[in-house]
Amino acid sequence: MKRSNLKSYLTRPMIVCGSFYGLIFFLIIFEYSSSYGTLKRLFNMEFKPSTIGGLFDSKISFTIPVYQRAYSWDKANWSIFLEDIIEQSCRENGYSYGNILLEVLEEDASYEIIDGQQRLTTLIIFMRALINVLEEKGYDSEVIADLKNDYIIRKGIIKLRPVDNDRACFDNVIVQDKEYKPNSPSQESIIKAKDYVIKELQKLDVE
Repeated sequence: MKRSNLKSYLTRPMIVCGSFYGLIFFLIIFEYSSSYGTLKRLFNMEFKPSTIGGLFDSKISFTIPVYQRAYSWDKANWSIFLEDIIEQSCRENGYSYGNILLEVLEEDASYEIIDGQQRLTTLIIFMRALINVLEEKGYDSEVIADLKNDYIIRKGIIKLRPVDNDRACFDNVIVQDKEYKPNSPSQESIIKAKDYVIKELQKLDVE
C-alpha cells in the first residue's frame, strides 16, 4: 500500500482483504466533564461516533485512572481480537470496536478512560506489534513514523498511559520497544500480548 493511501484506510468505513492497513475500528464515544455534578454528567454525555484513526490522529492523550483494573486480557481475548480483524478485512464493511466512555480532563487534549481500557490498551499493543513487523519487513519508514506518531508517542506525549503499576512496563515494552522484566500478572500480559500479536502478524503479507 502506498503511503498516500494510509490515512484513508485508517479513516474510511472500509477494509481491504489481507492488508495490514485494512483495519478500521468504529467507536461510540461518550464524553463528560468532571466539572458537572454526578447526575448532571450522566444526562450531559456527548455521543461521538468515530474511527480509531480519527480518535488518535491528533494531540489527544488518554489515561487509565488508578481505580481501573490493570491490564488483564489473555490469549483467548487476543485471538478473538485478531480473528475479528482478519474476518472483517475480507468484507466491505467496518469492524465495530464498541463503546468507549471518556472523561474530559482537558478539551481536545487529555481524557481519562472510564470504560474500554482493556480494548484500547490492546489496540495500542497491536499497533506496536504492527510497527515492529513492518520494520522487520523493510516497509516505508515514513509510514512507520506516522504510525508511531499517531498511536504511540507524538512530540514527547505518550498517547496512552496505563495504571501506575503498569507504566514502567508499558513505557519500556510498548513505547520504547525494549525488554522489561515483569513483576505482576498485568505486566506479563502486556509483554505476552505484544509477542503474540507479532507472531500472528508475521504470518500475513504486507501489501
